[in-house]
Amino acid sequence: MTIFIYNCFNWVGYHYVNYFLDKGMVVKGVDKIDSDKKENLYMLVGRNSAFELVESYEEKKNKNSRVLIIGETNDDIKAERIIQIK
Repeated sequence: MTIFIYNCFNWVGYHYVNYFLDKGMVVKGVDKIDSDKKENLYMLVGRNSAFELVESYEEKKNKNSRVLIIGETNDDIKAERIIQIK
């Protein structure tokens, strides 16, 4: 099973990434690495083969997926399940 996590290098998002990786899920993170903190967090999970950093959610390729949004996003997201934490 694959889960997309928006803002995956936000403090809460990072912990969700680790949780789902520990559960054996494939995690695709969506975030911009625009700070040293985010770069360091990426280095911690980027080595895991079940994690992939992607630029955006593509509905056609990920029709039956689950999406976890930490904070806000302007993207139009359609997925099997969407959870948003504000």
